[in-house]
Amino acid sequence: QDLKDISDLAGKLQTCVQHSHGLQNLYRNLSNREEVATEKIKQAVNLGTYRIECHTTAVDISLTYPSTATGTMVKLGKQDLVDLRARALLNHPDDRAKGADERPLMNLFVQQVDVLLPACIQLETLRDEGFYWARTRVEEASNVGGGALQKLMQMDKNFQQDLQEWRLQLQAARQKYPELAFVYSKQFWLLADFVQGNAMQQHDTQMVLSILSFIEGKALSASERQIACSVSRRAVLPDRVQLRGWFDVLAKSLVE
Repeated sequence: QDLKDISDLAGKLQTCVQHSHGLQNLYRNLSNREEVATEKIKQAVNLGTYRIECHTTAVDISLTYPSTATGTMVKLGKQDLVDLRARALLNHPDDRAKGADERPLMNLFVQQVDVLLPACIQLETLRDEGFYWARTRVEEASNVGGGALQKLMQMDKNFQQDLQEWRLQLQAARQKYPELAFVYSKQFWLLADFVQGNAMQQHDTQMVLSILSFIEGKALSASERQIACSVSRRAVLPDRVQLRGWFDVLAKSLVE
């Protein structure tokens, strides 16, 4: 093919020479990262354990697996999992048998992460809507001794069922006990701790006393505050499997 513009051919060749090593290194690094990502995914699918843990302010998800080089446990957080998932999607099989053999592992890893992330959102919603047991919720799904995919799917299903039941029973409780209309989302955590006599920070106790003031329709006197905080008013709340009874005991404890 004829070159229409050869006035600066030497300059163009010089530019190619200057950048050739950089491009080669870039390609080599990308290839190495792809190989590293492939090894991580293999370990995750064969020996990895997914963990989802709810705290007061956040829901953490992680993946741990033994390193092929040292045998020590490697831990990946949410962003690492998202990045590794993207690399798995980009790792298309080619004409090599190796690439074709790796594809099922890549697909399985993507499926597992695609279930884990929505499960995390479900648990975050449970926490944000005041589900009392969410703040200590810890779930694991291991690929050791069996695939984690089914365990993750069951975990997500359990979160959805808990959320549906919580919303249903909360609506019924607010209709039965209008006082609960003064309580929103995470304040149920504080109220449950309060009526059970659990240790609380001072500002949390003040928040509960403010709620009681709203329920009473007036500011509580010093003696009323003292009675409200007395041990004699403490109650035992049922387990979450008796959610209706849990709301009954909680509401009655607030209006006594």
